[in-house]
Amino acid sequence: MNRLTFMFNFLNRVTQIISLNTLQFSRWLVIHTIAFFLLATIGFTQQLPLFDQYYLNEFINNPANTGNSGTNNLFLLHHAQWGDFPGAPVSSMITCDGMLENKKTGIGAIIFSDKTGLISRIGASGSYSYKASFSETSGIVFGLALGFSDHQLDLSKATIPTIDPLVTAKSFHNTAPEGNLGFNLVLNKFELGAAVPQFMNNKVTFSTPDQQTYFQLNRHYLISSKFTFGNKEESKVLFTPSFLMRISPTAGMQFDINMLLDFVDKAWIAASYKQDFAMVFNAGIRLNKQFSIGYAYDLYAGDVLKFSGLSHEILVSYKFGKPKETDENEEVSRKPEYPDIANKQLLDKMDSLKNKVNNLENQLKFIAANQIGDKSMLDIDGDGVPDSMDMDPFTEKGVTVDERGIALDADKDGVPDSRDEEPNTISGALVNSRGISVTIQSAGAASIYFPPVFFDSRSDTIKYESNYENIAIIARAIKWNPGINIKIVGNTDPAGSDDFNLKLGLRRADALRNYLLKKYQLSAERITAESKGEAEPLTPGISRINRRVDVYVR
Repeated sequence: MNRLTFMFNFLNRVTQIISLNTLQFSRWLVIHTIAFFLLATIGFTQQLPLFDQYYLNEFINNPANTGNSGTNNLFLLHHAQWGDFPGAPVSSMITCDGMLENKKTGIGAIIFSDKTGLISRIGASGSYSYKASFSETSGIVFGLALGFSDHQLDLSKATIPTIDPLVTAKSFHNTAPEGNLGFNLVLNKFELGAAVPQFMNNKVTFSTPDQQTYFQLNRHYLISSKFTFGNKEESKVLFTPSFLMRISPTAGMQFDINMLLDFVDKAWIAASYKQDFAMVFNAGIRLNKQFSIGYAYDLYAGDVLKFSGLSHEILVSYKFGKPKETDENEEVSRKPEYPDIANKQLLDKMDSLKNKVNNLENQLKFIAANQIGDKSMLDIDGDGVPDSMDMDPFTEKGVTVDERGIALDADKDGVPDSRDEEPNTISGALVNSRGISVTIQSAGAASIYFPPVFFDSRSDTIKYESNYENIAIIARAIKWNPGINIKIVGNTDPAGSDDFNLKLGLRRADALRNYLLKKYQLSAERITAESKGEAEPLTPGISRINRRVDVYVR
């Protein structure tokens, strides 16, 4: 029998019975009627608040997803079901979650309210997650949520004639602890998760001097999976099909199939099928980088559609906080400009200030070029060669260049002539940042300087003639010094997420490594590749200088 049909028939029968005027019998009957109603609405159905747009805020189902978006998020959800039916379910929720600076630990909090007829509950919980990584794109996350819920049975809202006011005006409360635990396995773009809400399996008891009834907060089991087609940092559209299965001792098994089409940073549309229950249609818009709003409409199937009325859900989300930025004074293993100078922090500050001034000059040039409409004469790096003909758009300020815009380097050691203190270095010799010949034994591995290789925004493709000349210098040094091995480190600007930048940095490092192996037939055992992402900017505030690969002796 359909759940609503059963409830209607039952309530009609109760209305007939309670028209009897015997006070003692009516008092007994109300308590048992409420108990049976409680079991009918809670025992035979899902006990958890059901939201349509959970795939946009996954940690409401599984605490292992706490902080998984990489940003700090505040969500407001409100779901109203069966608008034409008095006492129909209404659920609201406020959530907040984020990732700590270690990029492994997530924390969050949930406050919720859930009302169905005479029964309502409010509650709160705190969530914690920890990620154990297998690689940069894979790992397993464990999560735990602990909290409480206050359950209320309010008989004063019952519309029942000739019943003892002492009974009908009564309101019962009971507070019980609650918990949820889960895990989420991440394998690149595929995720598989499981959670156990209400794992404590507590009882909630309502009592009067004469009667007592209770219901069980049954342990539920949730199993989810999803796969994302596309990359958030590179694609304009992402497609994510997902699956959620709910299993409970009383309601059995029910599953959802969701299809989400995400127009990155702009909007999203989605459709869901809830087994033997409803179709859900969802759309949302991102008003800016912080605010988003979404709306979902439930279209019920079968007989429920005839009397259910409007069922819908509203979502509002807000992203807050700033991503972690690297301290300009933070000690790093080596910066290519001044690896062998003791007072590096002071020089870094001077270099940062100088480049900020240069960046401002370049911005003024860019504005001027746009105003006069002659973009062919734009010269962002200020080397005197228009960008349209510049084969090295990353030239340092004040460096002398040739007609191609490439810094003059007579001895081909990777250090421009303008700051080369030893302009006649033997080909293939190891040098420091001032172009002076050194050995590992005399100066140490950290003092060895290799010219960087630069990349365009969000690209891992090697181009520009200046880069190929720098790679040739690196290859000669490796070939002429068989006793050294090198480490290639990819870097990025801060434009993307931490996860994307780590991956992009590694692709850039791999691109240079593969080029050296293929072009110059170098031994693979002598060259390793890794990524720092955005963590070690060469010049904070100037993105084009930070999109690079550095080479170190290891």
